[in-house]
Amino acid sequence: MKLKDFKNIAIIQTAFIGDVALSFYLIQNIKNYHTNSKLFFVTTPVSSSLASCINAIDNIITFDKRNRHSGLKGIKNISSILKELKIECIIAPHRSFRTALVTFLSKPSFSVGFDKSSFSFLYSKRVKWRLSKHEIERNNSLLVVFDDTEAIVNKIPEIEINLDENDVNYVDNLLSKNEILLAEKKIIGLAPGSVWPTKRWKIEYYSELSIRLTNSGFNVIIIGSKEDFLLGEIIRKSNFKVLNLCGQTNLPQLLYLMKSLNVLVTNDSSPTHIAGLVKTPTITIFGPTSSKFGFSPIGEKDKIVELDDLNCRPCSIHGQHKCPLKHHNCMGNIKPDSIFNLVQEIIRA
Repeated sequence: MKLKDFKNIAIIQTAFIGDVALSFYLIQNIKNYHTNSKLFFVTTPVSSSLASCINAIDNIITFDKRNRHSGLKGIKNISSILKELKIECIIAPHRSFRTALVTFLSKPSFSVGFDKSSFSFLYSKRVKWRLSKHEIERNNSLLVVFDDTEAIVNKIPEIEINLDENDVNYVDNLLSKNEILLAEKKIIGLAPGSVWPTKRWKIEYYSELSIRLTNSGFNVIIIGSKEDFLLGEIIRKSNFKVLNLCGQTNLPQLLYLMKSLNVLVTNDSSPTHIAGLVKTPTITIFGPTSSKFGFSPIGEKDKIVELDDLNCRPCSIHGQHKCPLKHHNCMGNIKPDSIFNLVQEIIRA
């Protein structure tokens, strides 16, 4: 079975935004190799706008699994769409039962998912999911089932991105009216948010870091979703020189904003992977989780910060709402000085 035997190929990834961003490398890999393919991407409403920036994706199918497409009726609805589009092959990085059911009910000629996926028996072929691999490598490993993809399984391609002119102008205007000029290229981004509270570096440390940075002549921008706005305000109120843009950009605009940064400081969360799409150097802070789980940044200038001398970490693959031991030393023992020094190291490089 060859990948080039199929023209209409669907990739399904409806997990968190960071997972979606990492699946773009698989999609780009397929398009680079099989240029005549038509690639359909099934993802969430939130991630659909980010997917619209990826040149390799020909068609986006929005799977609103929490609302409009919830339950079996919604699964059947998405499946019927895929059938109408005559999808011949489905590749499923997402390991949920919904993805497996959508795949099965779509009746493609061929499908592949991971052996650890829920309802994995519904796929034509299953590939071993390995914790020791990076997520990009794991996703690419789904290609091993094809007879003609050996040369691309280990490739990490450069993502081809198309940004709408309106989004570019919006960000340019947003920064210029706050007296931040992209031509100066002395902009540091801070992304203090995470769905999981224990994955957040201490907000007072972000505040202290912002003061060190602005005192050193850097422009500092706080980025994140509208849910992160209050975190951004804590930093801004400790340092009125910073600009809090949490909730003021959509994902394509955030992608362009990321491209404008010299360095991004972030938790183990989606901003790491969004920045990676445009090769912005990141400093990613791992606390309860570990870079060994496969979600570390991959850029040459990227830095990973984590404490290897704590017996209690990693305590979870995703993080938790509260530290089980009530001390949160995995984040508390990483001080602002060390992060500030890494920012300077990247800038000098």
